[in-house]
Amino acid sequence: EVAISLMQKVFEPSNATWRGLGVIDNSGLKINSDYFEFDASKYFEMQANSSSKPTVCICGEILTGKKKPINCTLFGNACTPYSPIGACMVSFEGNCASYYKYRLEVENV
Repeated sequence: EVAISLMQKVFEPSNATWRGLGVIDNSGLKINSDYFEFDASKYFEMQANSSSKPTVCICGEILTGKKKPINCTLFGNACTPYSPIGACMVSFEGNCASYYKYRLEVENV
């Protein structure tokens, strides 16, 4: 309760860019005008990671449930948990990484 109150005092909703999904309105937080002196972006030129996703990566469609990891031509070949390409394979909690780890069980269901 105290932590949420402090967050609401210092931050306000902001558009945020999410790997594999792009920009989602009001899905992030930014420092509000009352605390602008603590906002690093006011003092330093910062740019979001500009690396473009591979055009064959379908992570956005996987994250939104439109496709399964096995529908991706990279899955299990060029893209594995040990050499991830898309956002879904980056961590072991990612959709593709979980599917990769348990795929034998999933494919036999």
